[in-house]
Amino acid sequence: IVGRDATGRIVATHAARLYDFTGTTFYDEAVSLRLFYKDPERMRRPGEALEITAPSARKITGLTIFSGAAWYHPDFRGRSLSTIMPRIGKAYALARWPASTIVSFMAEDIHARGFAPRFGYDTVDWEVGMKNTRVGTLRAALVSVSRERALEYIANFLSDSRAEVDTGVLDRGAQQVGR
Repeated sequence: IVGRDATGRIVATHAARLYDFTGTTFYDEAVSLRLFYKDPERMRRPGEALEITAPSARKITGLTIFSGAAWYHPDFRGRSLSTIMPRIGKAYALARWPASTIVSFMAEDIHARGFAPRFGYDTVDWEVGMKNTRVGTLRAALVSVSRERALEYIANFLSDSRAEVDTGVLDRGAQQVGR
């Protein structure tokens, strides 16, 4: 998903991918690096590895959405895009794919700032050790949410009485075609 400002400049992105872990687990696919590479032995960086001690990683099977890779332009940080984009991303992914779980890795500093619930994850499991990956070496949590809980999270946001409608939209009347 790409978010643009009024001039068309990209100011936000959010990516998700569907995996089928039937006959395997999230843990097996992640530590082997098949989660990221078709041919890990050939494609991985020197010394790249994932070490996962999060117990839930071994329980995640079947159709699973790996969500994340969000980015917000510095000029647009602090404007609630990180509240809206994860909901749009989850809603789109769940409408498109019949997955039972959505998972992601969340860096320790991001988690410490309270982003897991803001991004709609209700399960936080430690830890994922990422070594020499494309995003560096860091400690992360395995965060997840079931399909049912993600749909509740989205519905609650949409029914929030604090949601506002641009009054300019209300003041305009749509012209009907063919009348």
